[in-house]
Order: sequence, then C-alpha cells, then structure tokens
Amino acid sequence: MTSIDYSVDDAVPDLPLEYIATKVDVLVSHPMFSQFPKESVISVAFVHDSTMTELNHSYRGKNQSTDILTFVYNELLENSILLGEIIVCTDQAKRDAQEEHISLEQEYVWLFSHGLLHLLGYDHETDEEFQHMRKLELELMKYADVNYIERGDY
Repeated sequence: MTSIDYSVDDAVPDLPLEYIATKVDVLVSHPMFSQFPKESVISVAFVHDSTMTELNHSYRGKNQSTDILTFVYNELLENSILLGEIIVCTDQAKRDAQEEHISLEQEYVWLFSHGLLHLLGYDHETDEEFQHMRKLELELMKYADVNYIERGDY
C-alpha cells in the first residue's frame, strides 16, 4: 500500500488537509497506480511562494513560484520505497482556484492528480503528451468524484 507523508510549511489556516488526504487516498487506489510497489511512500510538502520560488529557481531555472513540483526518487528505504516528493504551493493554488472559479478543494485534487501522474513517468513536454496527461487527469478527477473543468496550459 502506498502511504503519504504530509508536511505543512508555516501556518496555512485554510488548508483542507483532511479532505485532501481522503481524496489522495482515493486517487492512489486507482488501478493505474497499482504499479507502485506495495510498500511505497510519497512525501508531500505544502509550502508558500517564497519556498516554491527558491525550489523552482534551483531545479528548473525559473525565478518565480509555481503551483506544483514533483520529484521522482524511487529510493530504497529501510522497509519501503520512497517514490518521490510532491511539493504544492498553497499561495499559487489559491490564486489558480480563484482564476479558474473553482473551489480550493478542486484545485488541490487536480494538483495531486497531476503530481501523481508525474510519479508514474508521465510528462507534458509535447502536444501529444499534454493531451494524454489531460485525459488521465480527467479520469482521475472523475474517479475521485470531483468536478473537473477544462484548464489551459500548465
């Protein structure tokens, strides 16, 4: 079973962590994630703009915040495998939810569907990859029983 380890940067008073954790558990139960090793771990960090800007600059050369970063590790731990780390910027998630006119909860579930797909090796560098990833995100959102809206570019 894949377990999720959550950490929250500073105080994020309106973070719906219980809702997120419940929906992420549903997402990882989707058959497409059955290829994750049985005893695997995903590390999740919720951070603010300043931390995300530093990470995005260090790892992607972009000196700005972003909504999500996913790092694939597949690192053997003592009793499990660390699949990777999903880092979510709470400030950017709030802005994106407002811009898309959706709830913050919807935004978080979409972000996790996106990040989990990256852990499986999916990417969106080409138009074909982009379209395929969007199709899979839609499937995951439906699976988690969360309304999905058509989104623009990443």
